[in-house]
Amino acid sequence: MKFDSASEGRPRPRRWRLAAAALVPLLLAACGGNGQSSGDAASEPYHLGVLVDLTGSYAALGEAEKTATEAFAKKVNAEGGINGRQLKLTVVDGRSSESDAVSGVRKLHSEGALAVIGPSGTSASIAIKPITASLKIPAIGMASGTAIVEPIEEAKWMFKNFPDITRSTRAMLSFAKGLGAKSVSVLAPNNAYGQQQSKAVPELAKEYGLTVAGSELHDPDATDFVPQLTRLKGAAPDSVIVYGVVPGSAVIGQNAKQIGFDAEFIYEPGSASPDFIKVGQDAVEGRYVVGTKALVADSIAEDDPQYQAVKDFVAAYGAEPTQFAGNGWDAITMFTEAIKKADPDLSDLDAARTAIRDALENQLGGTAAVNGIYRYSPTDHSGLGSEGLALLQVKDGAFRYAGGLTETGEVVLDQE
Repeated sequence: MKFDSASEGRPRPRRWRLAAAALVPLLLAACGGNGQSSGDAASEPYHLGVLVDLTGSYAALGEAEKTATEAFAKKVNAEGGINGRQLKLTVVDGRSSESDAVSGVRKLHSEGALAVIGPSGTSASIAIKPITASLKIPAIGMASGTAIVEPIEEAKWMFKNFPDITRSTRAMLSFAKGLGAKSVSVLAPNNAYGQQQSKAVPELAKEYGLTVAGSELHDPDATDFVPQLTRLKGAAPDSVIVYGVVPGSAVIGQNAKQIGFDAEFIYEPGSASPDFIKVGQDAVEGRYVVGTKALVADSIAEDDPQYQAVKDFVAAYGAEPTQFAGNGWDAITMFTEAIKKADPDLSDLDAARTAIRDALENQLGGTAAVNGIYRYSPTDHSGLGSEGLALLQVKDGAFRYAGGLTETGEVVLDQE
């Protein structure tokens, strides 16, 4: 689906409310080894690993992803499971560390997990790519960096579940251009993800007739951004493109207000969380974020292919949705659909993992979920367009729908 006009994806009268669902702990025991499964294969649950960052700079992502995967598993198990089997999750803390993510994949593989949901960030997802290949276990990284799944010949076992950051960047740049900007600055974390964006923006900006007036990298764990913002302010850009996640991105808004930096700040999906508003408060009022449509669920039309998926997610999650919770929900959704298609034989874990990987790649074209419509293929392990994203504005302390995105990522502003 594309947002080809400003009227698509707009409100219908019907609304739904968040269900106050109480989450219950899931069984975390391991099952089996590397090749042959232990126990009664006829009654074994489907065992998935959840490798998310519960501590460190990406903890806000990991907590939401964990909660979403647990909510999904609870819902599925209450409805009778998959192919007559229950879902079992083992949660491992990736600690916002590439080395811990690698260790986590090895741990989950040794404990018999069929597949891995995670990691939370781009750098860790890139780090585990060769490990998934050597262990032959499928994983869905919940981040946007293109290097997670490219080159495709190195990513046979690695997938991701969020639109390529290039689409979000195009949206931010096209919106800046629409606001009349002539120049933009870039502020990003000093890691593989942020470095990739700081290098990519200048070339993309040329397509929109924009010049880059300053680019700054910061420590991913930073809690003060005044030095970087002060230098960018001196470059006098019309707009600032901000990469990174909450709470840091919200603090950037506070620091910008503190030093009187009044350029238009536009944020990528890492800020698509209610915590962005809670932390940033009046400093982010009026700011724009490119993020998931689930944050403005009442703005999704009932004939939108994602309508039911988002409705189910919002009801089961039991709290305000976030971009990161949507990532977790979609990852476990895709593995569940792959398991349904593959119906793997759990007496042979190696064969079961291969069957799930093959189904993910070849049999799930057109699967609607929270982030968009997934179309994985042998040449595309990202599989998403821009249909799951929207331009959001913080207005009166909440996210409001401001526009949709075309297939290539340009913003189509709401006309209401």
